[in-house]
Amino acid sequence: MSISQDTIGAVQDRVHIEEVLADFLTLKQKGQKLWALCPFHSERSASFSVSPDRKRYKCFGCGAQGDTVSFLMAHQGMSFTEAIQYLAQRYGITIVWNKHVDKAQQHEQEALYILLAFAQEHYRDNLAKHAQGQKLIYPYLGERGLQPGVVEHFGLGYSLDTPRGFYEVAVDKGYDAKLLEQAGLITVRSGKVWDRFRDRLMFPLHNVAGKIIGFGARSLHAQPKYINSPETLVYTKGHNLYGLYQARVSINQLDNCFLVEGYIDALALHQAGVKNTVATAGTALTDTQIQLIKRFTHKVTLVFDGDLAGVQASLKSIDRLLAHGFDVRIVPLLGSEDPASYALKVGVKAIKDYLTTQAQDFITFKAHKLLQQAEQGPEGRTKVIQELVQSLAVIPEGVKRAVYTQACGKLLEIDEKVLWEAQAQYLPQSLSPDRPNKYQSRYSRVQKIVSSPQMMLDNNGLALCEKNILRVLIQYGNEKITSQKTFAAYLFDELKDVSFSTPVYKDIFDKLKEQAVRDGSIDHTTIQNQPEQVKKLFLDLVNKSCTISQHWANRYGIYVNKEEDNLEETAFKLILRLKLRLLQQLIAKNQAELEQASSDEEATQLLHVRATLKKSEREVGKQLSMVIHN
Repeated sequence: MSISQDTIGAVQDRVHIEEVLADFLTLKQKGQKLWALCPFHSERSASFSVSPDRKRYKCFGCGAQGDTVSFLMAHQGMSFTEAIQYLAQRYGITIVWNKHVDKAQQHEQEALYILLAFAQEHYRDNLAKHAQGQKLIYPYLGERGLQPGVVEHFGLGYSLDTPRGFYEVAVDKGYDAKLLEQAGLITVRSGKVWDRFRDRLMFPLHNVAGKIIGFGARSLHAQPKYINSPETLVYTKGHNLYGLYQARVSINQLDNCFLVEGYIDALALHQAGVKNTVATAGTALTDTQIQLIKRFTHKVTLVFDGDLAGVQASLKSIDRLLAHGFDVRIVPLLGSEDPASYALKVGVKAIKDYLTTQAQDFITFKAHKLLQQAEQGPEGRTKVIQELVQSLAVIPEGVKRAVYTQACGKLLEIDEKVLWEAQAQYLPQSLSPDRPNKYQSRYSRVQKIVSSPQMMLDNNGLALCEKNILRVLIQYGNEKITSQKTFAAYLFDELKDVSFSTPVYKDIFDKLKEQAVRDGSIDHTTIQNQPEQVKKLFLDLVNKSCTISQHWANRYGIYVNKEEDNLEETAFKLILRLKLRLLQQLIAKNQAELEQASSDEEATQLLHVRATLKKSEREVGKQLSMVIHN
């Protein structure tokens, strides 16, 4: 669904940037501009300027800049559509959707949001004013150490112990039964209507924009203990995080997200001042939830229960987060403690200190827990190493993977080379769950090169991509990949619109291409009459070889296909990496031009260009099984 350009234009015309930003920042007038402390980096003197006449902001400290919509996207984690909707509602602008949008569905969504907001107010009033709720729920909240402030801030409520109490109130207010059922607030069985939630503590669930989308409900004496809203047009299980709406600003400012399992855990840490806390709330951590966190930070600290189930949940979440490029730390809790019980036990200051001082990197935590659970002896230790290797293999960023591999080797007192070699068997699956079938079972030497320590520490830059392409071109250029086409012909055809940036590599590439076009093959003697620097580099590329020892296949059962086993795949990967680096150069150039933009029109045009480049970067990155950060 998309909002019409007329609506977007109306919002941009009507909006007053200083009014919107004043909801989030303390603005002070100096001259014709307003100034504030920048919300995107730490500073003591105000360098964040707002120009009401231009409707733009710019920080002279960190370079952040944009308009009202981009501010809401960056600071509040809203999508573009959510930001436009937020501003339209603020300024009383009617949203017109593009023709292809299902208007009936859109109206139903809006009706559900209104109904769910009404339900939340109803449940909250029950808790605050009804004797049944006060008698049952407040003692429980007191036992868990939760104060009225956090209960009110998160909008907790209570559903009465009546079969149709809420249904009758809602119908009396004009809501029809069909909408109530679509919202998951009632159930209809054999023609009879029943409230879905009865005699339960109610936790309203918000989306990132702050709208109520459903409820979690806890019974204090019946089973199941927890039930959630069913999936609806506005709520999908595993697509939201409890407390993210309340935590999003703190997560962005502190550049870290504490992730807990339960509603009460999240509330307890918020009450303790750890306001950058969210909860998975009844689901295993999903990719969609991870993408939500990624809007605000790339750092997550797991604080799961100390029992076996909590440890297992932590171990599963670690690899999923690593695969998305996150820095992951874990705070271990002892015994059967959960974050809420531990916070109540030790107090506000102690829990904050504990979260700060006891956080471990994922290697230390995982190794310690796995060794505790493993069988004694070489077999148990081998399984632990294999588990850790799989975690290392999912890390998409090469330098980070190299650092953690080195740390793992020291921690387990094992040769780092063994860890690098062992990772090769996991790279294709762990880095690319959506890889096309023809690559599922093939491990080309490209994968080994990409995961080698030297590659990781050499920043995998544009020059290195060009050098690798030359290497395989020289070594395998005359090999046939089809009955009619050589490896060299395939490479030259795919790179016909690409010009190498490194002069010496460009010189060799152009000469080999010229020879291949003229003679139909590559002859290494063509380089004999070239300058000494070119000859030396050429010989280095011809002779340089990096192979995995056959002993690994014989002794350890680790097999990695040789580069020449699938030359088309080898070329495909190297070309994509080169194109990715070229795209990233263009993005950097675009950013520099954006910072120097002299008008709104120029900046808008450059932002459109940037969006196109970033989309292409993500598409290429996906084919390479790489996580591309926005």
